[in-house]
Amino acid sequence: MENLIEVYMSKLKRFHADIFYPDWFEESLIKFNEKIHDKQLVCSYHATRKYDSFSREYQRVIRDILATTKITNDDLNKYIFEFAANVEKKEIKKVCYRFPINELKCDLIFVISSNAKVVTMFLNKSSDPHSNLDRSLYEQI
Repeated sequence: MENLIEVYMSKLKRFHADIFYPDWFEESLIKFNEKIHDKQLVCSYHATRKYDSFSREYQRVIRDILATTKITNDDLNKYIFEFAANVEKKEIKKVCYRFPINELKCDLIFVISSNAKVVTMFLNKSSDPHSNLDRSLYEQI
């Protein structure tokens, strides 16, 4: 019998803004936003551990973002750079957001699942050109 997690993950395909988004992306994003509408974001164990590893200054900024972020806000959609979806169902399961934090000269990356859980978070320098993108990991046109 196949591992249920492997079966689930095999149905998910990754898409990146620098490569290609399918024509059903916008409609699926609306449905994703409706699923998590007005839910308080909750951090996974992994995301909590990452948060704990950050300095107090970074933690303060992250708390402010988590406390004030409404994923349904159309302005937030511009921060999406990657998502994972069940292509057969055209259903987004995870979205990656990159928030610039100008005062700290870095970008905060959140991965949020369709059940309003922050799966992980990490920091990138704002000056990072992100030139190491492995295009083979993503769906192509």
